[in-house]
Amino acid sequence: LLLLLLLLTFCRSIPHFRGHTHLSAFIDSSSYNFSHRIDKLSFGPEVPGLINPLDGDIATTEKNYYIYQYFVQIVPTKFDTRRQRLDTSQFSYTNQERELNHAAGSHGVPGVFFKYDLSPVKVHIVEVYNPFLGLLVKLCGIIGGIFATSGIIHGLVSFLFDSFLKKASSASQSDDDLLRAKTEQLEMQAKAATAGHM
Repeated sequence: LLLLLLLLTFCRSIPHFRGHTHLSAFIDSSSYNFSHRIDKLSFGPEVPGLINPLDGDIATTEKNYYIYQYFVQIVPTKFDTRRQRLDTSQFSYTNQERELNHAAGSHGVPGVFFKYDLSPVKVHIVEVYNPFLGLLVKLCGIIGGIFATSGIIHGLVSFLFDSFLKKASSASQSDDDLLRAKTEQLEMQAKAATAGHM
């Protein structure tokens, strides 16, 4: 079901459900103006909270020979929620617009065109709620992970600190031993020199 409401510049709203229509046959070519507003474009029943990408789209031009093309990719979608089960379709689109000038090689028919393609893939959206117990288990896992990580970091910092202190104390102890040995050597030399003078 294709619901397309185009509001053309001559302020006529056109409900168009299917088929192919050229309105330009009824209008003088010098007064062409394909400025338009798309109030609503949807494929299938409405889904609360789902905003269709072309709803409220406005395109304006001052040129008479202008073409707007919308290439619409329709994806069948199934919604399973607590409130409803619904088969509908979503869509994405790209658009192209250009001025037609047959003298410059830009050919075509002025107007607003929708070309659509149905996707072979169906999207199934399911609303899933985790029970409160699942939340508690996840919180306990997070807290346990924090404690385990802090224990590992504490052990690593303690090991590095202790090894640094041992290295520093052994270096200072060897410096003390060297100083003591030098002092003893100087004392012996001083005793020998005093004993030799006596």
